[in-house]
Amino acid sequence: MIKFVIMGLMLVATTAGFAANAERIVSKGVSVYLVPSNSPVKLQKQKDEEEGSTTVIFDGQFVAHGTYKIRYLGKDCERGACRFTRCNICDPAWETSFEPDRGLRFRLPHYERDPMQHIFFQNAFEFVRAVLTEKTIRQLVDKKINVASGTAAVNVDNFTGSVDCDQASYSVRFISISVSGKVRLAHNEALGDEGC
Repeated sequence: MIKFVIMGLMLVATTAGFAANAERIVSKGVSVYLVPSNSPVKLQKQKDEEEGSTTVIFDGQFVAHGTYKIRYLGKDCERGACRFTRCNICDPAWETSFEPDRGLRFRLPHYERDPMQHIFFQNAFEFVRAVLTEKTIRQLVDKKINVASGTAAVNVDNFTGSVDCDQASYSVRFISISVSGKVRLAHNEALGDEGC
């Protein structure tokens, strides 16, 4: 019990220190994003769509170390419509989730009420092609496996945050792999649900 209390106090202290050294991006009079002073990205554009819905886009390329999960949804791309090795039109059929290491999560901009856990790839299939073999891609498409996961260091840019229904989501554009670890295949593992 004491261990959990100490951990909780450490988290509060870290968060308080982080907020004190962060720039606030305000949307319609409400503080939305905190941008740490040591962030690898700088604000490029802010779009306020409607009350409670904001998108912010940042400039800057950086390396993200972390754990990824990939799942093939198959809803928007017929199997015969493309070859798996060269198909950007199939991006909507792929769900990718990347959990950056803790150090990077505290350096990236985030919505003050919803701390960052995962980043999604705007060009999902480019990332899939870079970390998985064609054999593994086919296993996912044929539903022989449900999820492929592993660790990687990736070069990314175009960090984007969106807030909708008081929930934040984050995405990046994948550029290249710096380091790729071993891929793990699973049959019954979900990426996690998002929504209002």
